[in-house]
Amino acid sequence: MKTNLVPWKNIPLVKKRESRWEQQRQKILLASAHLFWQKGFLGTSINDIAKATKLNKAIVYYYFKNKAYLLYEIMSGILRGLIDQGIQISNSGFSSRAKLEALIENHIKWQASNYGFSGIGYMERKNLPPKLLRDYICLRDEYEKFFHETIKEGIGCGDFECTDAKLACLFSLGLVNSIILWYKPDGNLSPEKIASKASQFIFGGLKARQE
Repeated sequence: MKTNLVPWKNIPLVKKRESRWEQQRQKILLASAHLFWQKGFLGTSINDIAKATKLNKAIVYYYFKNKAYLLYEIMSGILRGLIDQGIQISNSGFSSRAKLEALIENHIKWQASNYGFSGIGYMERKNLPPKLLRDYICLRDEYEKFFHETIKEGIGCGDFECTDAKLACLFSLGLVNSIILWYKPDGNLSPEKIASKASQFIFGGLKARQE
């Protein structure tokens, strides 16, 4: 099952509006995401962000309370984009096997097409203050639920022979999330090939029934 990938520029870091206020906010978020990936969260200053956006530092603070809130908005925006796509897949009416294959493919192809940005949450979440970290984890759990519920559904209808949906979900997510650590845009394996191999591996562990 092929899915339409949402490119980075369309990921809803903030709700799309035409107002200048939102355009400025989006500009700051995107520049910050570039810098956090290139230099790391701790290595990036508000001055760096102001310089990259050609805005006064006071304007950056006008839109965002501090650097941690900028990091949270970037990370949560990424998850919201994946959640939106997860909802579409979940409501597709396809079999549990087809849904899981689409979730795997969408996740891996999204990581590949947004190389750099997609690793920010994995690498930098430790720098979120406790409250923002809790909010981020709630969003992460909401996204992970698509995998868990799809696997659980597959077990219930006999598509998958494994019996522990929670553990299978953790293994599956561990695999797809780890790909960003070794994937190279100029490597020999295309995102489609990686997604296909990952699906085969995960379905093997689930003892998936052939369609």
